[in-house]
Amino acid sequence: MKSPEKVTLTLSRLDRVLLQAHGYPFSEVEAELSGVPATVDLAELAFERFDIEQMLGDLAWSINHCSNRDLQERLDELYECIELDSSR
Repeated sequence: MKSPEKVTLTLSRLDRVLLQAHGYPFSEVEAELSGVPATVDLAELAFERFDIEQMLGDLAWSINHCSNRDLQERLDELYECIELDSSR
Protein backbone atom coordinates (compact mmCIF):
# COMPACT_ATOMS: atom_id res chain seq x y z
CA MET A 1 0.00 0.00 0.00
CA LYS A 2 1.30 3.44 -0.95
CA SER A 3 2.05 5.71 1.99
CA PRO A 4 0.14 9.02 2.10
CA GLU A 5 1.80 12.00 0.47
CA LYS A 6 3.47 14.37 2.93
CA VAL A 7 3.68 18.11 2.39
CA THR A 8 6.23 20.26 4.22
CA LEU A 9 5.05 23.55 5.67
CA THR A 10 7.25 26.24 7.17
CA LEU A 11 5.43 27.54 10.23
CA SER A 12 6.33 30.31 12.63
CA ARG A 13 5.78 30.00 16.37
CA LEU A 14 2.62 32.13 16.02
CA ASP A 15 1.39 30.00 13.10
CA ARG A 16 1.75 26.87 15.24
CA VAL A 17 -0.14 28.45 18.14
CA LEU A 18 -2.93 29.64 15.83
CA LEU A 19 -3.25 26.20 14.22
CA GLN A 20 -3.50 24.56 17.63
CA ALA A 21 -6.20 27.00 18.71
CA HIS A 22 -8.14 27.45 15.45
CA GLY A 23 -7.10 24.63 13.11
CA TYR A 24 -8.44 21.93 15.47
CA PRO A 25 -5.72 19.45 14.53
CA PHE A 26 -5.95 15.69 14.95
CA SER A 27 -3.83 14.23 17.74
CA GLU A 28 -0.92 13.34 15.43
CA VAL A 29 -0.83 16.86 14.03
CA GLU A 30 -1.22 18.35 17.51
CA ALA A 31 1.78 16.31 18.66
CA GLU A 32 3.82 17.52 15.68
CA LEU A 33 2.91 21.16 16.34
CA SER A 34 3.49 21.03 20.08
CA GLY A 35 6.69 19.01 19.66
CA VAL A 36 8.55 22.07 18.42
CA PRO A 37 10.18 23.96 21.31
CA ALA A 38 8.68 27.41 21.91
CA THR A 39 12.15 28.91 21.44
CA VAL A 40 12.15 27.85 17.77
CA ASP A 41 10.63 30.57 15.60
CA LEU A 42 10.47 28.83 12.20
CA ALA A 43 10.00 25.09 11.86
CA GLU A 44 9.53 22.88 8.83
CA LEU A 45 6.91 20.25 9.55
CA ALA A 46 5.60 17.53 7.24
CA PHE A 47 1.90 16.68 7.25
CA GLU A 48 -0.28 14.38 5.20
CA ARG A 49 -2.29 16.23 2.59
CA PHE A 50 -5.53 15.01 4.21
CA ASP A 51 -4.55 16.63 7.53
CA ILE A 52 -3.72 19.89 5.79
CA GLU A 53 -7.10 19.91 4.05
CA GLN A 54 -8.82 19.33 7.40
CA MET A 55 -6.86 22.17 9.03
CA LEU A 56 -7.71 24.50 6.14
CA GLY A 57 -11.39 23.66 6.50
CA ASP A 58 -11.28 24.33 10.23
CA LEU A 59 -9.35 27.57 9.69
CA ALA A 60 -11.99 28.68 7.17
CA TRP A 61 -14.71 27.98 9.74
CA SER A 62 -12.79 29.97 12.38
CA ILE A 63 -12.26 32.86 9.95
CA ASN A 64 -15.97 33.00 9.10
CA HIS A 65 -17.05 32.90 12.76
CA CYS A 66 -14.40 35.17 14.28
CA SER A 67 -15.58 38.46 15.77
CA ASN A 68 -12.06 39.84 16.30
CA ARG A 69 -11.07 41.55 13.04
CA ASP A 70 -7.31 41.42 13.72
CA LEU A 71 -7.43 37.72 14.51
CA GLN A 72 -9.64 37.11 11.49
CA GLU A 73 -7.09 38.82 9.21
CA ARG A 74 -4.18 36.85 10.74
CA LEU A 75 -6.04 33.55 10.34
CA ASP A 76 -6.83 34.46 6.73
CA GLU A 77 -3.12 35.16 6.07
CA LEU A 78 -2.21 31.81 7.63
CA TYR A 79 -4.84 30.06 5.51
CA GLU A 80 -3.46 31.60 2.32
CA CYS A 81 0.14 30.71 3.22
CA ILE A 82 -0.73 27.09 3.98
CA GLU A 83 -2.82 26.82 0.83
CA LEU A 84 0.04 28.21 -1.26
CA ASP A 85 2.71 26.01 0.39
CA SER A 86 0.60 22.87 0.08
CA SER A 87 -0.10 23.43 -3.63
CA ARG A 88 3.58 23.23 -4.59
